[in-house]
Amino acid sequence: MCSICIMATKSNGLFRTLLYWSWRLGDFCRRIGWLRAGMLALSILSLPCAFIREVESTFWSVLIVHTAPGFAFLMIWSIPFDVVLAKVFMADKSEAEQADYRLAIKADWVVWAAMVLAWGWFLASVLEQRLS
Repeated sequence: MCSICIMATKSNGLFRTLLYWSWRLGDFCRRIGWLRAGMLALSILSLPCAFIREVESTFWSVLIVHTAPGFAFLMIWSIPFDVVLAKVFMADKSEAEQADYRLAIKADWVVWAAMVLAWGWFLASVLEQRLS
């Protein structure tokens, strides 16, 4: 018997909870679109990089120090454009599809606000260095 099946028989509540939340995540991604969900997931994964500056010289340091700030500011500028396009496409859709677009717009704005709050101080420190 596989370990997942053993875990499911021993703690049926935990297995059902994991199954429920994986189903909810899949439903959320289906409703807003997998491409938009991937964009939002990458944006969320870049949030901790705003607070990490001192890293050793490895592959991960290139991602954290050099790639993540550029990606973050690209997302800060492109997420509002995604919202505008969602509103344009929402105009001639049915009520059920409009609800999906409204959910996508809400998710976009929540991630955008988190990106601005996390990366805003980084931008302020860079501007302070450049202007002084």
